[in-house]
Amino acid sequence: MPDSLHQRGPAATSSAGGPGTIGQHNYKIRVAGVVPDWVLIEIEDMRVFPLQVHTVLSGQVPDQAALNGIINRLQRLCPDLLEVRRLTCADPD
Repeated sequence: MPDSLHQRGPAATSSAGGPGTIGQHNYKIRVAGVVPDWVLIEIEDMRVFPLQVHTVLSGQVPDQAALNGIINRLQRLCPDLLEVRRLTCADPD
């Protein structure tokens, strides 16, 4: 596995259901800068792609409450949250 890709537990590659459905969905979260490992420990089951200018977390989130928890942790610890996007089957992971 390349150094630029860290796996944080299992993550699916396709979305479960369409818009408005309740349940797990895949999300891509982009944060300015590199998120430190000690912050990523709190966010399980997401793939992490650290880049020089930003970090991308991608993976399945079980429900809206879990997504809000991830967003709140990132905003508290990394105030430059750039993007949160729910992925569809057509989106590259």
